[in-house]
Amino acid sequence: SHAHIGHYTGLMFFGREVLSTSALPVYCSESMGSFIRGNGPWSLLVDLGNIELKTIKPGSPLQLAADLSIEPFAVPHRAEFTDTIFFIVRGPQRSLLYLTDVDRWEEMDPLLEQLIERSDIALLDGTFHSPAELPGRDMSQIPHPPVVETARKLKRYVFEGGKRILFTHLNHSNLLLDADGTRLVELKDQGFDIAHDGMSFAL
Repeated sequence: SHAHIGHYTGLMFFGREVLSTSALPVYCSESMGSFIRGNGPWSLLVDLGNIELKTIKPGSPLQLAADLSIEPFAVPHRAEFTDTIFFIVRGPQRSLLYLTDVDRWEEMDPLLEQLIERSDIALLDGTFHSPAELPGRDMSQIPHPPVVETARKLKRYVFEGGKRILFTHLNHSNLLLDADGTRLVELKDQGFDIAHDGMSFAL
């Protein structure tokens, strides 16, 4: 989706030292493709044919199967190296919004609520629970909307619209991961939840 460290370093496992894949399709924006081609060791994956970059454009749906499509959208998020994109995945019966990185929801109004209305399930940026999570850090340098703010903003879609909204992309400092589980219980009481490894969604 973009060139921040947690979102592309997994490509290294497709190289000859590990899986040594052959022409594995990697869908990305034009700027992300340029970033991969222009920077080692990622460029070696292209040069050796381990991956095959395929450009996708915001607003242009990609048909993956007869009853499955994915549509990328641009999102405002720190663009030091590349743009950032997110996706709506549409199946035969339901659709899923996957939006894990954004600076501030205000920069997406009214698009965010339009996307929530068009989706049955939403996986949203849950990087931080609250702004006080990283004492001593300037949060303006790593902007993400806090979970508490997002829950307030979207609660009516859960209770009135029957939407399923989960948070993902949780930082290790996220208070939802506290051992006592108090904040996670509070979040669930509001109708939200967090995503976990192995979770699947029928579309």
